Amino acid sequence: MVIREIKGLENGYFENIEGTSEWYYSHVSSKSFCDLYEAEEIVNDGYTFVGMSCVLIHYPDGKVFRPFEVRENIYVEKPVFLDGKIYFLEVDFDKKIMRLIYIDSEELLRENFKDYNENDEDKSCNISIEDIKHVETEISLSEVEDCYNLMLKIAPVMITRCGNEGYFEIIYPEKKKYNIEAREGFDFRNGDDMYFASWDENPEYEDFIVVRDYESGEIKRVEKGSIFRMPNGEMWKI
Repeated sequence: MVIREIKGLENGYFENIEGTSEWYYSHVSSKSFCDLYEAEEIVNDGYTFVGMSCVLIHYPDGKVFRPFEVRENIYVEKPVFLDGKIYFLEVDFDKKIMRLIYIDSEELLRENFKDYNENDEDKSCNISIEDIKHVETEISLSEVEDCYNLMLKIAPVMITRCGNEGYFEIIYPEKKKYNIEAREGFDFRNGDDMYFASWDENPEYEDFIVVRDYESGEIKRVEKGSIFRMPNGEMWKI
C-alpha cells in the first residue's frame, strides 16, 4: 500500500469535486471549519470572520493549487465542475456581494506557475492565478434573505438557496422560486426538469426522486430511488 503525503495543506481534509475524477478540494482557514451561514452570523454579530478559502488538489500528481488567499470576512464555498471549468461562489461580507468565479481546469494545468516534478519535496503551488480567474457575475447579498444553504448547483451552473422557509430559489442565471416540501432538497437541473431528493419514514425510511417543471415548479413525477453524479458527469439512478 502506498501512503503519499500531500504538501501544501495545513489542516482540514479534501473531498472529490462531483463530476470529475481529477479534481479535489479542501476548505482552509486559519481557524476551525465553519459553514457559510455560520460565517454570516459571526459578521452580523459584529465580529470579524477570519475567512474561509478553497484549495484545489489535482489527481494523480498531487499538485496543490491555491486560487484564493484566506481573507477576513470572505467565504469561498465548495466548487462545482462543469464542462472543464471549476466554479466557485465567493461571498464578501464587507462589500455585501457574492461572486460567481470560474477557472478553466485545462488552462490551470497548462500554465507553468511553478516548476514541478516527482522528486520535489514540496509539491505545492502557492501561486497567483488572477490572470485565469474569471468573474461571471456579481450579485448583491440583498437579493437573498440570508446565506443558509446558499450554494452552486448544475446545469447550467446556478446560484441557489434552499432555506427552511418552504421554498427553493434560483438567484442566477435567472430568478425562480418554487414552493417545495420540508423534506425536499435540490440536486440538479436537466433541461426543463428539476431533480429534487426527498425522503419519508412511513413507517420505514425510503428515498424518493421528485421531478419538478423548471418554469412552473409543479411536480411532474415522483419515484422511489436516488441519483448520484459520477466522475464522468453522468447521473446514475438506483
